[in-house]
Amino acid sequence: GPCSDRTTGAPLLGSRLDRVGPGGAMAFVDTGGNLRLGYHAWNAPYVNYPTLNDSWSVVPCGEPSVPPPFTVPSSCPWQGQRRLFVDTITRNGNGTLNPPAPPATAVQPPATSRRYHPITPYRLLDTRNLSAGMANAHATKPDAGWVIPLEVHGRGRGAHNGPDRVPPSGVSAVALNITVAEGEQLGYVTAFPCGAPVPTASSPGATSSLNFRAGQVIPNMAISQLGPDGTVCLYVERRTQVIVDLVGYLDTVGGDGLLTPVTPTRILDSRPGPQNLAWSGALGAGETRALTVAGGGGPVPANASSVVLNVTVTGGSAGGDLRLWPTGQSQPDASNLNWAPGETAPNLVIAKVGTNGQVQVRNSAGSVHVIADVVGYTSTTGNPISTVTPTRVLDTRTGLGGPGGKVGAGEARVVSVAGGVPVGTTAVVVNLTAVAPSAPTHLTAYAGDQVTPPTASNLNVVPGDVRANLAVVPVAADRTIRIRNNSGAVDVLADIVGYVA
Repeated sequence: GPCSDRTTGAPLLGSRLDRVGPGGAMAFVDTGGNLRLGYHAWNAPYVNYPTLNDSWSVVPCGEPSVPPPFTVPSSCPWQGQRRLFVDTITRNGNGTLNPPAPPATAVQPPATSRRYHPITPYRLLDTRNLSAGMANAHATKPDAGWVIPLEVHGRGRGAHNGPDRVPPSGVSAVALNITVAEGEQLGYVTAFPCGAPVPTASSPGATSSLNFRAGQVIPNMAISQLGPDGTVCLYVERRTQVIVDLVGYLDTVGGDGLLTPVTPTRILDSRPGPQNLAWSGALGAGETRALTVAGGGGPVPANASSVVLNVTVTGGSAGGDLRLWPTGQSQPDASNLNWAPGETAPNLVIAKVGTNGQVQVRNSAGSVHVIADVVGYTSTTGNPISTVTPTRVLDTRTGLGGPGGKVGAGEARVVSVAGGVPVGTTAVVVNLTAVAPSAPTHLTAYAGDQVTPPTASNLNVVPGDVRANLAVVPVAADRTIRIRNNSGAVDVLADIVGYVA
């Protein structure tokens, strides 16, 4: 309506993250010969906007364009605003519009020491579904070779600039739960800072965030640095649907968010028998149970802000997903772990601690047993987390990082991480990948000077599969870790993505 009908600065559409999508898009060629796509959202809310996306401007109705950032008064001086987004696109031979590959000349950001801030999981991207409330909406199944840029600043739940949103500036890295579905052949997805070289299979030193086979639903957590424009990119090596949930970020603000790694400690095992802990019996379809993760006599103190868990499901009677969120808050739309019937599937979860030191755990379908191992926590004590350009320190297929050849049953391979982390490192954040085991097995990673392996596991895998899982692993004084294989023989890859020091 006219400006006279508006007396406050309240937004017309609720949140500035709502109803942002490519309606009425216009393709054009810019002066540099690049094919571009412009689209806008009408009546964007009256707030102070930071610079977002590839480029955009805010056009007040009846006023000239105002380049961001800009400040608006608390009352309405004009009839709403239009928000213009401009994205670069390329056209391939079959007419499909693809996001561009970042320039190969860009340089990766250096390692930066930060504090970790968990947020209630927030769905950032789902290529299966164009949602009006989704910040980064792509309604097309990504083809092989796609690069998808994701804006993370300001994303999250709750009030604008609230504790459950990523701040508009000052963030160096984000924690993402990435899930693939409906993959059409063996492939992988990698998260990396936009503007850095695309990590294709032929790129020197390329690493992956998660691997998948045709038809699998596979999740894995990833911690990625942001590019100079504050965005994170996903490289999709083979055609698949991609779902991304934002679960936390790293910055230098506040007295909290310092990480303390612990020897992996099991706090939950719903399976019957002597190993049973915390819960009795499988988690049913649609059932939610509370799990005490802090202040309950275990390794995590009551003042912890988040807990780092390796969560495993097994024996599911149907395919489903698991969701974890802080007790006292509403259930999120995002999931932490997905599985097929009968599958044993793990995933690293950094869960925000709720009231009474608890988190809520919900199963979507069928019945399934749940196992949880604590591997660390964040609080006002501990050490900052430094993110680094992913560095491969072990590949048993090629002999990188040690003798070549598969890791045998019961064998613990010692791996040096000294090339990627400084003296004084207490733990590494490492992406472990198991390739084509000869028997059902699990991998356990622990400090290099620890002789007896913990009872916990980091990664479960079946014969012939390729699966990755992020892990936080204590480091010995000589900067080594051990990776132990339980059964059969398996090739193992290890990529360092961060460290605690």
